[in-house]
Amino acid sequence: MRKLPVDQINQVISWLKSNTEGYKDWEWKAIVICLVTACTFWVFNSLNSEHTANIRVKLAIVFERNDIVAIKPPPEEISVNVTGLGWNLLSRGLNREENPVIIQIGSENPLSVNYLTTSSIRAFVSDKLKEFKVNYVMEDSIFFKYDTMTSKVVKLALDTASIHLAPNVERTSPVSLEPDTIILKGASSFIRQAEDTRVLQLSGKLISADFEEEIELGYKAVKYLTASTENVKVAFDVVRYESKEAIVKLDLVNFPESQTAYITPETAIVNYLVKEDDSGNTQDTLKVRLDFKEYNNLDSTICPLVKAPSYFKNVEVKPAQFKVILEN
Repeated sequence: MRKLPVDQINQVISWLKSNTEGYKDWEWKAIVICLVTACTFWVFNSLNSEHTANIRVKLAIVFERNDIVAIKPPPEEISVNVTGLGWNLLSRGLNREENPVIIQIGSENPLSVNYLTTSSIRAFVSDKLKEFKVNYVMEDSIFFKYDTMTSKVVKLALDTASIHLAPNVERTSPVSLEPDTIILKGASSFIRQAEDTRVLQLSGKLISADFEEEIELGYKAVKYLTASTENVKVAFDVVRYESKEAIVKLDLVNFPESQTAYITPETAIVNYLVKEDDSGNTQDTLKVRLDFKEYNNLDSTICPLVKAPSYFKNVEVKPAQFKVILEN
């Protein structure tokens, strides 16, 4: 970088000193007043003049019928080029709570109207913005889609295949849904596509006790549909069984009295499931019978017959056959 000679630097400093020494003696108050007055006159003169600007105008489309819903709503605002006094432009810029331009559509076949042209919009805007000359609407056209509102009753059901019970647990009551029907409201085109029965699914966790939970119906995620309730209470009762094993003496029936029977093994092992509430001393209610009428001469065996209470489940006796030897 090229450096300035020392004498040139001194000349610059001397010039600055000589040209700023008198500033302190100036009438600064008068200067400021003059500047403020000039700016004020300029601003007021500008506000009293006409200007052209682009402004944003709120828009609202209304129907004479009250059963209309927007599927594709129109834009909330449009851009308009206007000419008007600066005061009016300033006032509008400061007032952001102005009422929208209302475009009303008649009750006769309102769904057939799905767009508005620039010329039709301009007429509504001009009627609203009487203090301006509306030059043009910047949007070419605005498009929208409306539908009629309707309702439908939807039945609720639970997919019982989604009920996953823990081992040795059994459902003992029907599934209760509260409510078991809902009212679905929304756009007719979407209501027609809605199912007549809403089939619910449980989360998949293992259930080992009486069940009562609320399940979301899932209509919140569906646009243009509203359900009378978003949750349904699902409830049903279950019972838990305990696994038991008992050693039971054999009850011999119709054996010949003239012979002595030797049976192998001498006792039976019975496995079964019983409710936890009934899991007391149940062994005495079990009977294992060997009926000599079922004697198999080919292998000298008898298949046992088990007599158990009706509330026992999955009763199994071991062994499946007993060896019988008769001696005189």
